[in-house]
Amino acid sequence: MIKQIKLGMKMMKYGFGTKLSTAMGILFLLLGLTIGFLTGHGGNAWVFYIMVAMWPIQLMYSLGVSGLVASSPWKKALETWVPTAISFLGLLACYLLMLVFTLPGVETSDAKGRATIASELIFSGVMAMILMLYCGTAYKHFVLSTVLFFIMIYGMFFVMEIIGSGFAEGISISAATVIGLLEIVVGAFLQYGVSLLLYRYPLAKRAQLRALQKYMP
Repeated sequence: MIKQIKLGMKMMKYGFGTKLSTAMGILFLLLGLTIGFLTGHGGNAWVFYIMVAMWPIQLMYSLGVSGLVASSPWKKALETWVPTAISFLGLLACYLLMLVFTLPGVETSDAKGRATIASELIFSGVMAMILMLYCGTAYKHFVLSTVLFFIMIYGMFFVMEIIGSGFAEGISISAATVIGLLEIVVGAFLQYGVSLLLYRYPLAKRAQLRALQKYMP
């Protein structure tokens, strides 16, 4: 298992648009860090951290167009649980980074502020879970997956607006943190499950960078 993950990470350098992906990942990371430092609140930068985690996944799936993966005895692993592991590790690292900026401000927050932080931690986990489910489906059925992704994301924000942070008043920051982490774990299982179900479908042309699409049937 470890060997296959290492292989997948090594092969990412052969992915399409490596330089662009690296540059965009660094850009979003810097934006997230800047917002975290300026606001002292990691939840405000979560969307940027999610984008950091997305670029390695894009690189991993772009390998599917290459003969490197098609001829590999680990082809199934490189299209199912290896991308899932990369998604999980990337989002877990980003979630922990968000905590670095969020937790120091807990002690100076009142009850309402702590409830807001707890709700953001929980909903950040939900967003990660939705993203991982999307990653497991988009590279096979891009249009439908993208439509459903935005419906779920906007639905989540709509629910947040309705219920506010009041639902988290009885939830401690430690419990909210654990809930968020568990949601990421659940997201990994969902991504792996749907990737297994869709494994035999061809890669969606629209899921790849435009410059790569001309090499696809």
